[in-house]
Amino acid sequence: MSMVIAFGMTSCGDHNSWLNINEDPDNATSTSATPEIRLPWMENYFTYAWGCASMRTSQIYGILTQTSKTTANGLMAAWNPSQASATTPYQNFFVGAGVNVDPLIAKASSLGAYHYAGAACIIKSMGFNMMLDLFGEIPMTEAFTGKYNPSYDDGKALWFQSMEALEEGIKYLQMGNQNVAFSEGDYWMDGDAGKWIKFAYGLKARYIAKLSKKFGTPITKKDGTTVTYTEDSVLYALSRSLQSNDDNVSVKSYNIKGDETNITVGDPYQANMLWNSLAYGSSQRLTKYYIDLFDADDPRIDKLVPSVMTDVELNADGTLASFKWTRSQGVDMMGPNSIRHIAGNISNAAYVTGNPVTQKYTIEDADARNNFVAAISQAHATTVNGNEVSVTYKKGQIYISSADYRHAGDTIYANMASRGYETSGRGDYDTYYYYSTNTAYPYVSGTGTFYGRILSDLDLMTYAEICFLKAEMNLRKGNNGAALQAYKDGVAASIGRMQSKLTEWSAQNTTATQSVGQNPTMQPMDDDAVTAYLAAVNAKTAVDIAEIMRQKVIALSFNYELWNDIRRYDYNNGKVNGIAAFPNYKRPTEFTATNKIVAASVTDQADFTNVRAGFRRWMHSSHESDYNMAQLVASNPHAYEDEVYSIPVWWDCATDEEYYGYGPVRTY
Repeated sequence: MSMVIAFGMTSCGDHNSWLNINEDPDNATSTSATPEIRLPWMENYFTYAWGCASMRTSQIYGILTQTSKTTANGLMAAWNPSQASATTPYQNFFVGAGVNVDPLIAKASSLGAYHYAGAACIIKSMGFNMMLDLFGEIPMTEAFTGKYNPSYDDGKALWFQSMEALEEGIKYLQMGNQNVAFSEGDYWMDGDAGKWIKFAYGLKARYIAKLSKKFGTPITKKDGTTVTYTEDSVLYALSRSLQSNDDNVSVKSYNIKGDETNITVGDPYQANMLWNSLAYGSSQRLTKYYIDLFDADDPRIDKLVPSVMTDVELNADGTLASFKWTRSQGVDMMGPNSIRHIAGNISNAAYVTGNPVTQKYTIEDADARNNFVAAISQAHATTVNGNEVSVTYKKGQIYISSADYRHAGDTIYANMASRGYETSGRGDYDTYYYYSTNTAYPYVSGTGTFYGRILSDLDLMTYAEICFLKAEMNLRKGNNGAALQAYKDGVAASIGRMQSKLTEWSAQNTTATQSVGQNPTMQPMDDDAVTAYLAAVNAKTAVDIAEIMRQKVIALSFNYELWNDIRRYDYNNGKVNGIAAFPNYKRPTEFTATNKIVAASVTDQADFTNVRAGFRRWMHSSHESDYNMAQLVASNPHAYEDEVYSIPVWWDCATDEEYYGYGPVRTY
């Protein structure tokens, strides 16, 4: 199916000339497809699956939330998940990427184009490891064999087979490449086999790090032999992985007018695949938990947290005379007075373009009414008549079109959305999200976030992540000096990676956007602020696991590896040297789904002493339950029951006995 889709596409534009198809699409077959045609589509569909998984797990992790409480992803943020959230990552990997792995390896091997075979193996490894992370068990051995009802592999089998695919990929990449230049079809790393090998070792470090609960305990393999992993296993892999920001696996993305769009979902092909999920629409908001992670003087905060236009003054003709940028506040999903918990959905704001708008609110509670009037009358004309409060919003102001007074303050949450040409964008670098599509009203509801614009790079792996893994492993070993230095290197790498891209954007974007000006969050960080912040970091004489993980979350932000980290540290319960890795984490205040997270206490949001008090996996996609139900249930009797969401995957268990004791059927 994916090859039918792939060969039905035309060129995606000048930047991505490697997607051009030079064969008649009507005559293309899985055997005639050449490596340089097949690989970029596999990369494309894998990154779509990865981006979607990253956005959705960010809801679980608590750094993103949805405006709605009832949509599939809104339910995810409330820890009341819906099966509907599982489909897109599953489908894009299996149908778009995974099905092409074996044909590409066969074709590439027959041509001596071994680097393509190596890339295919690594994508296979990444894809099935992601499926393990999300679902716990999935068909792998019998996947793509032609069986309509493939049996499932357990989590242990998935992990070891993913490692085997990774090793096979490294071997292919170390071989000579003939006949087909790797750069012709590889848009992730422009055909740099050495960079792919470093990436593979970085992946190996990630996979082994996920086994941190098992470190030092022999693991029995299928052939009866045992293997024992420790922090040193991770450190060895890290030593052969990324060594600087020059090695970052950052996939280039573009905002192209007239870009071809995906026929299955309508998204532009050359866009950042995280943007497609994170910032395409207007339903995402940052949380207080995420924003509170930043130091007040962290120069990255204004680049990662979007701002909204406030204090607008208009000229006589309605154009902008003056305004200021105000950084978004975060939705408090964990506090007792969470607005989303108390008042329901977060509302999108509207912009007054004509006559003033008067919004009436009925507030029966006297204290609430008095507090509301005292706050809102500072900015807007307000009258009170008994329980009724009337607020007038004049031309050029924003307001919430809701009679519920509790939503009037939703304007403090900047929209996470970012525009591109294919979503009413107004220019190559004008990625503002406007309240109105009418160009006469350039009122900005969100400046976007560094990682989430249509033209942002998609970071599959960065040197900063490598540094923080190195810091974590050294700290666990007691090598405090090495941990501290790796931590400092990680912060510097994160800031350096961002500053480099911001400088690139600034140099390319030399034209001001209408009367709004250049996007301040796309301009370089202040050099003095960067110097001062790094000086403070370098002055530290010790570091603990909480600080390492705090900086790692900022550096990776919307990356599903963070959900892996918080699970293996049992949310706020896992410690190193007596310090919790995620000390301030709580379940969302609105959580009530104890049928799904079965050991969670509704009254004690911070209690994770029972492993099943945490959100541990997803229920399988409806494609599996609709078409492979017998094998699904055979893999785990709880696979289609609500409680599956709190069953740990294999690497999240300290022993095999624990994992199989939860119900998965042993296949390895």
